[in-house]
Amino acid sequence: RIKGTIPPKKVSECPSPILASGVDSSCERKRTRTKCWKFCKASHQGITTGYICKVVGQSVTIQPVSGTISCTSIRRLRSFLPVPSESDDKLPKILRTSKASASSPNTSGTWEKPGPEDVSKRQLAASCDATSVANAGLNVQGVNYDNCIGKADGQTCVVQCADGYNITGTPTIYTCSAGSLSTTATDPRPSCVANPCLYGIPSGVGITSDCPGTRTDGLCNASCDQGYNGANQSYTCGALGEFNGSLPACQAKNCSSLSLGQEFTTAQCVGKVTTETCIVDCAEGWASSGDAPTFTCNPNGSFTGISPTCVPNQCIEGAPTDADLNATACTGLTTLQTCSVTCANGYSGATKDFTCATTGDFTGTKPSCVPLTCPNTVPSYQGVVTSGCIGITYGSNCSLSCASGYALPSGISSVTEWTCGYDAVKGSVTLTGPAPSCEAQPCAHDFPTGSTLSHNCTGVVTDQSCMVWCKAGYIGNVTARSCGSDRTLSGSNPACLPTSTQTT
Repeated sequence: RIKGTIPPKKVSECPSPILASGVDSSCERKRTRTKCWKFCKASHQGITTGYICKVVGQSVTIQPVSGTISCTSIRRLRSFLPVPSESDDKLPKILRTSKASASSPNTSGTWEKPGPEDVSKRQLAASCDATSVANAGLNVQGVNYDNCIGKADGQTCVVQCADGYNITGTPTIYTCSAGSLSTTATDPRPSCVANPCLYGIPSGVGITSDCPGTRTDGLCNASCDQGYNGANQSYTCGALGEFNGSLPACQAKNCSSLSLGQEFTTAQCVGKVTTETCIVDCAEGWASSGDAPTFTCNPNGSFTGISPTCVPNQCIEGAPTDADLNATACTGLTTLQTCSVTCANGYSGATKDFTCATTGDFTGTKPSCVPLTCPNTVPSYQGVVTSGCIGITYGSNCSLSCASGYALPSGISSVTEWTCGYDAVKGSVTLTGPAPSCEAQPCAHDFPTGSTLSHNCTGVVTDQSCMVWCKAGYIGNVTARSCGSDRTLSGSNPACLPTSTQTT
């Protein structure tokens, strides 16, 4: 936008022309490009001729439009002219006789110049003024009658078109007589058409006007165009074809906020005013597939432009990887997309949402997950202790041990472990592991002894029983003995009595 002050325009003025004898004019104090007329005084005759004030080289001067004026003195007419009478109004007034200022031809037949007495009498007659102009109906727009103001009785003047008006034909010549203006022309006033103003049409950033086509002395308005604020200013079409007035002070209006999707950044468009432009780019978290386009603040207060193509970035960092969490739903997510992070199989807890942030990282709060407890589903095995698998949680192990009186087989050095794991088929946690291998140990203590007893307890092992009875020649009840976990036979032996004692 170009700023500055337009320098003042100086219009040159032509010097008053030097007039030949018998020539009068309306060319005093004329400005460049304005027209004026030279015409013959009442004592002379000739054709009224148009002139113009124009620049010639480095100076300004009055120049003829076409041809120069030539005025011939009526007093030099030859004696063959008929002697005028008071009633002869076909001749110029200067040739008509009056009691106050009559002149007569001399002996050579030439009309003499009125004497001092005649001039004095004419000067005493009323001159023409503004009232004379008004009475003659000349004070109308577009008509210049200045040349007739102050004319003395008997003097002629020219009524022409005012500056800024174009004449059709020639100006009208008037004669001042006793304070009144009169003419012998068919049309008492010249035909004047106002010229259109072509220079200085109000213009500028945000300025419009209805001035084109306005003619001389016409009024028009300059106003602020759509998208600008400011007061209207009036202009006048001047006589030189230029508009006169002051430009309105038009301030560009602010555009409303540019509202686009979250994938765009419009920070550069804040505060823009009419006709200003801004760049719309992809916001953080999105990648542009081309050049950033330009948006324009329109006079109606809105922006126009084509939005860029913005592709969301994929988040690759920050997704939870803890063993107790399941974040598979977050795979492949892009900017501002969300996913649900749950507890992994074998754990319980509330689901939490994570968001793929514009930075390319996931943000969110991890779920609080606790492992599930496996029920003790280990079968009851002979000689195996399973109480160690009670309350085992997901991912933990428990060991099955041999009960007292039992031992691992030879060559096996470790106990059997079971694991609390997730059964996808059942959808729950469960204990799994191999069957234990514990061998019952042979009893080693409190075997039946005595000469009266017999038994089959040799080789009996833990949790097995054996029988004890009386030997032959003795009598008594048969008793059972059990091999306990301490490898000791429990129970009592029979009370054996000799058979002879029983007979007695």
